[in-house]
Amino acid sequence: MEDRIFCGAQAIISLENPSVELGQYSMAQIWVQKGQYNGLESIQAGWAVDPVLYGDSHTRLTTYWTVDNFGNTGCFNSICPGFVQVHPRLHPGLAFSNTSVFGGQQFITDISIAQDGLSGHWWLKVDHQNIGYWPKHIFTLLTNDARYFEFGGEVYRNINKLCPLMGNGQFPSRVVKETSFFYRNAICHSSV
Repeated sequence: MEDRIFCGAQAIISLENPSVELGQYSMAQIWVQKGQYNGLESIQAGWAVDPVLYGDSHTRLTTYWTVDNFGNTGCFNSICPGFVQVHPRLHPGLAFSNTSVFGGQQFITDISIAQDGLSGHWWLKVDHQNIGYWPKHIFTLLTNDARYFEFGGEVYRNINKLCPLMGNGQFPSRVVKETSFFYRNAICHSSV
């Protein structure tokens, strides 16, 4: 299999607001990663509905990072040191003002995580606005590039609960007003 090097990922994601109870969450996000097992380094960004993390059921811009496969490092948003906020108003944890309505108006967000070629920092852009960055120095493997990226949804539930919905909770449809979606791109990839 051919090894690839990536300097980021970008996705246009439909903004949804699935019904989520306490002890559950539903997310749609991008993962930019390198390494494996306990050495996995990952940067994630997208939207989440998570009543435990946010204290409500709003759809919010959500980020996460780790350098040890979610062991002892990293955190959501700016809960721990790591993510450097630069935008004066937009920030991880901010609620999106509009979400899509099944069969009605659709809303999207354009999210990218890309490494700056000069500083090596990993920048988060939302709807073409620089929100902030993860400094190069917090990583060991993600200092020069990423080896793979993923796009998709993720749900969580406590053992005694049913799984929450993902996206808008509907099976895919050819009708845009009835579909959750990702439109995704790799940013500057090359083969090794």
